[in-house]
Amino acid sequence: PLSTIGLSAQLLLDLQEAGAPLPLAQQLGVIRRSVDRANALINDLLDVSRIESATLAVEPAPLDAAALLRDLADEFAPIARERGVTLSQA
Repeated sequence: PLSTIGLSAQLLLDLQEAGAPLPLAQQLGVIRRSVDRANALINDLLDVSRIESATLAVEPAPLDAAALLRDLADEFAPIARERGVTLSQA
């Protein structure tokens, strides 16, 4: 189901590039990133299983912390607005 949601969100993002309003694109981007994070959580659960069975292989990789923080700010902006909080970049 997450793959279907992700593919649908990507399709809508592609359609947006053809002329849909910008707020739609922002929300679809949030949906896409949320799906990606949900998939990461599922993979983390699978890793726990691999750890318990002593079959986990670890491959370190760099992470763009600034991009992660921007994604989180985008995801939580609607909740922040509801509570009268303004999120901004420094």
